Amino acid sequence: MRDYLQDKREGEKKKKRRKIQFVLFFIILILIIGAFLFLVYKGVFSFHTITIEGNKQIGTPRITDTIESFLEANTSPFVLITKDTHLFFFSSERLSDHILTTLPYISTVTIEKNITDKTLKVTVSERDTYGLLCPSQGEEKSCWWFDSTGVIFLDGVYSEGQLVRTVRMNNITPSILDTFLSEKQFTVLQETFSFLEDLSWSSRTIIIEESIFEEGYVPQTKTSPALHISLRHAPTFAKKVIEELDKKNLEYIDLRIKNRVFYR
Repeated sequence: MRDYLQDKREGEKKKKRRKIQFVLFFIILILIIGAFLFLVYKGVFSFHTITIEGNKQIGTPRITDTIESFLEANTSPFVLITKDTHLFFFSSERLSDHILTTLPYISTVTIEKNITDKTLKVTVSERDTYGLLCPSQGEEKSCWWFDSTGVIFLDGVYSEGQLVRTVRMNNITPSILDTFLSEKQFTVLQETFSFLEDLSWSSRTIIIEESIFEEGYVPQTKTSPALHISLRHAPTFAKKVIEELDKKNLEYIDLRIKNRVFYR
């Protein structure tokens, strides 16, 4: 009988301790939440300055407007109370994706949140205008700039100048942030442009009739013959041979077969 009463008392004590622990836990939780809300209300986690670094071609106001439009649509409900934008209440990754999608001219974005200085620092790098992609036929004004990785990122206008690297292709309807060649094909294309520049070739235009056949040519000019090339291999093997040729009196040079130079 004594053991029964003792066990009963100990059981009641345990229940009482659990209730006390639960109440204390609840009170502590309320205090933590309250302290956090107080800090939010006082603007401890807010920022008031957006700094942009790394941009050269695209204006700072355009980048800032893009960031602010994202923040207005994606920040916390606390903004409605505090009228501030808080550093912890939006995703840096989503903001970065938004900038890259909205401003294709930008290739990379780094975001730093500084609570001490109350600043949001955004560092960007811009794509280089490596060359122009244009249709082989039709409206010449419908061209697109692509960067040194082969990504199309900006509308352009066809240029007759020989200093602009230009690729002309049939049946192209590219979209911004698309690529128009495979990675291997584009690497060969870059090596071909470097080859032309090393030889001071009079044309920087490469016409690719069908990329599936992986062949193209540089049009004939007054001082240079037509140059037939392949996207399967770089033309660098032919540099010494071509340097020794009297190119003004040739109709064409054919480099489509690796390690073979045909000309007439």
